Amino acid sequence: MLELCKRCGISESHIDATNFKKDKKLEYDREVDFKLYNKDRSKVYRVEVKLMSKGNPESADAVIARDTDIFIAYTLSEQNKQQLEYLNIVYLALKNNSNIILDFKKLCKRLDIPLINHAR
Repeated sequence: MLELCKRCGISESHIDATNFKKDKKLEYDREVDFKLYNKDRSKVYRVEVKLMSKGNPESADAVIARDTDIFIAYTLSEQNKQQLEYLNIVYLALKNNSNIILDFKKLCKRLDIPLINHAR
């Protein structure tokens, strides 16, 4: 995820890759993989990354349980995509996608996550 952000030109000030929990007041809570921030850092986007090679119907369930805003997955079924769209969760499927960088940049622009112009 860090490499994808780097290649797309997301500033380090708009990335949080530390281990964290949804609500630190709770003894146990569901962790999220990554966080991205919009331009003025007023909005936090919770990112879930699943890189399994075979379809896993539970993967979309994990996204819902973790209150995810962005889902990056190796593969997604059509049913998963429909469910994510219904829930307004932005997603990027990687398998057979020759435009990963461009698609991720579009996703970031849509969410007002700033990109540095000189990114590859």
